[in-house]
Amino acid sequence: MLGIDATANAAEVDPVEAMRAFGGGDGVHAAIDTSGFTPARTAALEGLRPHGIFVEVGVGGETVYKLSAPILFREITITGSWISKLYEWEDLLDFVRRHKLPVKDVIARRCRIDDAVEAFKLADSARTGKIMFDWT
Repeated sequence: MLGIDATANAAEVDPVEAMRAFGGGDGVHAAIDTSGFTPARTAALEGLRPHGIFVEVGVGGETVYKLSAPILFREITITGSWISKLYEWEDLLDFVRRHKLPVKDVIARRCRIDDAVEAFKLADSARTGKIMFDWT
């Protein structure tokens, strides 16, 4: 099973430089953006080595990519993913448990469903991390 080998907090380090350093100067083999935030998507592409793979998962505002150089000259593969099958969620949860990943740190704000309109406006502003709805 594939795992995450490294992460970089863009508030603390340049993510492109971190990806290149982790990849021995050439960049990484694969990058996944889950934020939907244009600078994160761009950094993910820029941090890939030749023949790297970029997967866009995050939903956000429209991003306009300058793709000629990455696709033609570095032969980058770009793909997206939207729906996961139940067994994939089970594998993901198993991975989180095994590696004791701090999932709670990813959630920036918890909201009641009554505050959904405000929560979606905040999410659309790209000024926060993940928002979780409390359905109780």
